[in-house]
Amino acid sequence: MQPLLRALPFNLALLVGTYAIAWGATLADAQLGQPSLVHPVGLVIGALLVALGLRLRLLATIAYYNHELVVVRLRPQQRLVTSGIFAHLRNPLLQGWWMLQAGWGLVLGTPTGLLLVLALGVTLDLWVKWEELTLAAEFGDEYVAYSARTPRWGWQR
Repeated sequence: MQPLLRALPFNLALLVGTYAIAWGATLADAQLGQPSLVHPVGLVIGALLVALGLRLRLLATIAYYNHELVVVRLRPQQRLVTSGIFAHLRNPLLQGWWMLQAGWGLVLGTPTGLLLVLALGVTLDLWVKWEELTLAAEFGDEYVAYSARTPRWGWQR
């Protein structure tokens, strides 16, 4: 099966799931009497975040499949992937997830959804810091060198 076709189902499900969470947040906003924050600039930035987040996730999923790794895993991987998208950032799957959620929050202009994005960001950062300790123990100097040259979040050329 082509790598992109194999990567699409899970990532499209996450795309729909993040939209559903943001849409649910708009319902909560209405119940709480929160104003809508929909704005043309937010729509554009949000749409870009959604597109870039999905792209990051697809590239990372394909890289995992090319290395015969499982994407959804609660423990660190058995192999360290440092090529492709992983040469530019250490957590493209999680960063892509956050970008999807943030993008939908902006597109739908939901204050509650944006608070959820903040909570997701803090949770992901804590998770990654724990995971990094595990990866350093598992892969030693190889992971330490990788983490020194590749940002946890963001992008490096």
